[in-house]
Amino acid sequence: MFETSARAKDTFGLLLVGIGVIALVLFLLLNLPAVIEALLVIMAIVFFVVAALVMVGVITAIPYYFVKHGPETEPANDYKLDDVKPVKDDEGK
Repeated sequence: MFETSARAKDTFGLLLVGIGVIALVLFLLLNLPAVIEALLVIMAIVFFVVAALVMVGVITAIPYYFVKHGPETEPANDYKLDDVKPVKDDEGK
């Protein structure tokens, strides 16, 4: 009976989307303090999650470093003062 064209359907869809966007903006403006509070809470949660992940990464990287490089990278403690040669001895060579 009523045949609607594709253009009329597209126009009606865009009209509904426009009304929805306007309604959302009005809702956010009327509840602005609550929206700002919610955004701050979300940002704080994201900050703490990132900080926790960084801390866990650092804590897990330290043992991995020692497992990968082993104890031979640590400085030896068996140096004696007699082992050190004066710099003047090296200049003559």
